[in-house]
Amino acid sequence: MKNETTAPKAAAETKETVKTVSEKAAEVQDKVADQMAAVKAAKTEAKAEKKAEKAGKKAEKAEAKVEKKAEKAEKKAEKAEVKVEKKAEKAEKKVEKKAEKAAEKKTAAKKTAEPKTNVFVEYQDMQIRAKDILKLAQKDFKKRQRGVTIKTLELYIKPEENVAYYVVNGEGSPDYCVFL
Repeated sequence: MKNETTAPKAAAETKETVKTVSEKAAEVQDKVADQMAAVKAAKTEAKAEKKAEKAGKKAEKAEAKVEKKAEKAEKKAEKAEVKVEKKAEKAEKKVEKKAEKAAEKKTAAKKTAEPKTNVFVEYQDMQIRAKDILKLAQKDFKKRQRGVTIKTLELYIKPEENVAYYVVNGEGSPDYCVFL
């Protein structure tokens, strides 16, 4: 009978041992699952870091490309600006030349529009051109006042006295006269 009572005890103890072993196995499985998850997370994190590193390198390369393109574009813009400035200068010169030509044409037209004229003073049996009297007055003044520039010259012709009086730069004198 001792064998009969110990067998159920041994069976209960075995069940308990199996239960304990099963619980420990479940705990170990949980720990292994946790460790597997941690390893998987570490691998995923490592992959993410590699991807981030690659993305960073790609971003650096892209940034370098963008900088190079920006430099090229800046150089092109500078060249274009220089070209535009040169073209503007050429256009400005052309406009100036055209304006000068137009001004020359206007003055040429004015010059041709004025007829040649001669003014004569006739008194009694004498005839003399006003231009000749003007030249005589200028020569006379230059003899009297060397080094003085004639800015204005006014001429007063008195044929009855056979004399022409002149005023230079607003100053006159009884000596400022020429005989006709």
